[in-house]
Amino acid sequence: MTESKTKIFISYAKGDIETARRLYSDLESVGAAPWMDEEDLLPGQVWGTEITRAIRESRFFIALLSSHSVSKRGFFHTELKKALKILDQFPPDEIFFIPSRIDGCELPDDIAHIHCADLSPSYERGFEKILKVVAMHQQLKEIPAGKGAVKAAPPDGGRTAGDIINIHAGGDVVFSKDQGVISVNEATDTKPVRIDEKIQDLEYDKKYQTYTDGEKFYCTRCYLDRNKRIPLNDSKKELTCPSCFLIIRNPDYNPPEPKPKLVKKRARFDW
Repeated sequence: MTESKTKIFISYAKGDIETARRLYSDLESVGAAPWMDEEDLLPGQVWGTEITRAIRESRFFIALLSSHSVSKRGFFHTELKKALKILDQFPPDEIFFIPSRIDGCELPDDIAHIHCADLSPSYERGFEKILKVVAMHQQLKEIPAGKGAVKAAPPDGGRTAGDIINIHAGGDVVFSKDQGVISVNEATDTKPVRIDEKIQDLEYDKKYQTYTDGEKFYCTRCYLDRNKRIPLNDSKKELTCPSCFLIIRNPDYNPPEPKPKLVKKRARFDW
């Protein structure tokens, strides 16, 4: 009995069509079943109805986020709303909605709490992370050269305090969680370090979920994956990495209450 292919809906703005085509081709090459309107809509079909059906029948929904898609009106936002309604039907520990950022755009408020895959500056690194999610649901074909190498996916695909990070000489990383192992590069001379322990002069801040020297916060991803200390840009709303575009929501930020709207009452005259 052959395993059914995982259907993955790709949502994009017209200005990001080339990235959408590349993602479609790459997902197809590893044995998944991507869906996008340009490839899968047939002549004579009612496109609105078919897109709604495709979103509902897909196991994953990938939203390609960019300055084109998030800042302009269009059917892209309609697709996001449909997908978020379906996401509400999933258990909290299951993944359906996969935001994927292709430039340094800000995430819309309604999906800012969902961790995204960054296809910029490295498409290959971002695509590899998408494959880790898909691999939890379907056995994929061997990943083509240049797409990265996933040995086995961890159960939840994420890094949390207490996970073990094996840091190799030269900055190579092997991440271990339960029985899953993801090997970024071949390397030797490992030194296991827990993510919540002190590394050199930096300490892991559990509240902000990143490293700090007491004065500045540093990007966890850049520090563990590339052995680089990149200070995070600090705003009232979030911490952002200028290198890999990692965004950490500020847990102390309380959005201001909206100002009440003033309703002008029309004068009434009795003649």
